[in-house]
Amino acid sequence: MIVNYTPSTSIIANPERGLQKYSKNVSSTGTYNFVNQTTLINNRTGADKVTVLYRYIMLTAYMNTDVIDNTYLTNLQTDFDRIRNAGIKVILRVSYNNDTTTNTQPLKARILAHIQALAPIINLNKDVITFIQAGFIGKYGEWYYTGGSTEFGDTSSINTTQWVNRKEVVDAMLNSFDASIPLQVRYANAKKQMYGSGQISTLNAYQNTPVSRIGFYNDALLNEDGDMGTYSINGCTNPVNTVNYNYIANASQFLPLSGESNGINPCDGGFRTTGINAVNELNLLNFSVLNRDYEPNVWQGWINTGHYDEILRNLGYRLVLVSSNLVGNSLTLNINNVGYAKLLFQKKFYLVFRNISNVEYKRLLPIDIRTLNKGNNTLNITVPNDVPLGTYSLFIHIADNTTSLEARPEYSIQFANTSIFESNTGYNNLNQSITISDTTTTTTTLSPVTTTTSTSLTTTTTTISLTTTTTTRRRKGNRCCR
Repeated sequence: MIVNYTPSTSIIANPERGLQKYSKNVSSTGTYNFVNQTTLINNRTGADKVTVLYRYIMLTAYMNTDVIDNTYLTNLQTDFDRIRNAGIKVILRVSYNNDTTTNTQPLKARILAHIQALAPIINLNKDVITFIQAGFIGKYGEWYYTGGSTEFGDTSSINTTQWVNRKEVVDAMLNSFDASIPLQVRYANAKKQMYGSGQISTLNAYQNTPVSRIGFYNDALLNEDGDMGTYSINGCTNPVNTVNYNYIANASQFLPLSGESNGINPCDGGFRTTGINAVNELNLLNFSVLNRDYEPNVWQGWINTGHYDEILRNLGYRLVLVSSNLVGNSLTLNINNVGYAKLLFQKKFYLVFRNISNVEYKRLLPIDIRTLNKGNNTLNITVPNDVPLGTYSLFIHIADNTTSLEARPEYSIQFANTSIFESNTGYNNLNQSITISDTTTTTTTLSPVTTTTSTSLTTTTTTISLTTTTTTRRRKGNRCCR
């Protein structure tokens, strides 16, 4: 039975994509600022459906000591607990100084000690960490203004030894933080200088290697000077299709790209920061997460030209279920990813059987959702045959990959369709039903049903018998009458 579905134009609160909201855990006066759980929930359920928090981890108070005290670590855990309770995830960046261009970081040895001190609590909360940006160095942890550091270099003046020192910091993060957590660096050439210019492909993606685990963030999206150094281009040259632009666009097919604009581009009348160009380049770059809190003039421009909702809908992945076809035990799903990016994190893909008494049986399918490309995709599923006899409605549940979040509907993926998502379960209703019944047979082959050896079932679709040495379970599919 073929079922066609209606696309939705709504902004959807799906995990690990969309807008991020900015926060900093320690104020400039040294006061710890806990995240507000109610605010996080309101952001997720409000009009913009914000599912990502950006969180600065400020270590200003530890510039002169290797030890991060237990009170600070306990405060971090409180934040992680509230983030998890709110049903969102978080981006982390560590910084020592967001206010001046001097005294921006301690010596490398102390940074390495701090990475080791943070690692246990970060790994304990890996389920709610979307990715970590390679901070620690420079003002804002952005690797640029270092106050003239002899160990790390300053601005764009970095020698070979200083790149080795920077690499040692990133290596420590790769080795200390759980392999499931991607890292991001600010500039294309930063990754190339430290790890070479090798590209990520389907052959080496999702592996625990620097090439496959380090992506990018762009905090000067669409501005002049090649997004302020992102692509190592000066002036008003449009970076689209340049070497480093394509290098980042390739990486973001497999790793999340996030960031923010930082002002109207003064070149070409501000064309690159217009809404019409923004939707084009966000798609070219496979952009997943964008900061709503900056830059206000750029965001207002996108609102004024009517591009705001389009951007919010399409950041990251947006999976539209086009149709399903159930014939016997063969289920085909046609899915159109109309988002700017692929789905980049491993998920658990369940087929859920629910009977009229609301008893459910979930079967994990061997589907890696990360293989879905932008555009049209087809999934061919053999319906499992190990559920009790009966008639069932069928649902798809794309759940978080971690045990702690798997059952949380806030972390489940909603198809961008009308009237099929269950917010209390995180399931997507296929509006398909299947009947499984017993017949007496002695065959062991997959064969058509015959009226002489099987109990009849009322259906309008092709029926397949799945037999064992003693019984066969027959599936018949039709559209759910519920």
